[in-house]
Amino acid sequence: KSLNKNNEKKLKKTKEKIYSSSSSSSSSIYYTNMSIGNNMKKSDSGFSETATTLSSMQQSESLLEQILSFEKIYYENLKQYIIKYSRPLRRYLNPDDIVDLFQNIEKISAISDSIVRQCEKLFDTENASNIPISLIYQSWSGVMIDSYNAYLSRSVQAHTTLKQCQNKIAYFLQIPMEYISREITDFILLPIRHICLLNDLFQSEIIANSLVINGVDRKIIEDIRLLALQANVILQSSCVNQHDNTISTLESSV
Repeated sequence: KSLNKNNEKKLKKTKEKIYSSSSSSSSSIYYTNMSIGNNMKKSDSGFSETATTLSSMQQSESLLEQILSFEKIYYENLKQYIIKYSRPLRRYLNPDDIVDLFQNIEKISAISDSIVRQCEKLFDTENASNIPISLIYQSWSGVMIDSYNAYLSRSVQAHTTLKQCQNKIAYFLQIPMEYISREITDFILLPIRHICLLNDLFQSEIIANSLVINGVDRKIIEDIRLLALQANVILQSSCVNQHDNTISTLESSV
């Protein structure tokens, strides 16, 4: 009982930290200061803040706490974007454009929600401080990998559709086009960034804390690593495209 009480206190503290961090904006904690154009670094994800963030997390939290914080913030950000953009735009854009633009984002959101719930349940177990990755992700790893593979494979189409529809979106939502383009681009890239950062978390945990992994853990970690390789290429390409768009805008205004 005392162990469960301690776990409840830890879960409460973790939740408080998550909500205080994520309620201020849709780009909180590890998404803050991670704009693709400015923060490239030689790491698996290519984000300069990742190593510092993950390192500070590892110093004070168990792997379960780290993953719960990480997945909870991601899910909350994803949910905010879905409520703000993908659901309202169903009323204005044709179904093909909605599919091309947001793909299977709601399915990815549901998977993330399930992972968060699993983490919260595991806080009530006796071995909460030593939970393997497989116990958190195994139930959803197959559908998760398939869903992200599908999402990554259609990322180019999503950006193409955004360019084609951004004027209509700005008109329907009565929001400046520059803001719409930036916000929805961030929304589209959110799952792609997440995979890179999840890979960084796994890899840094293995290196920093000599994480003991079993065969199922190893398979999940390797699947995420391969997804992250694809995702990182997409992010680097997006960085180049954003730079080119900025130059074009500046040239047209001169």
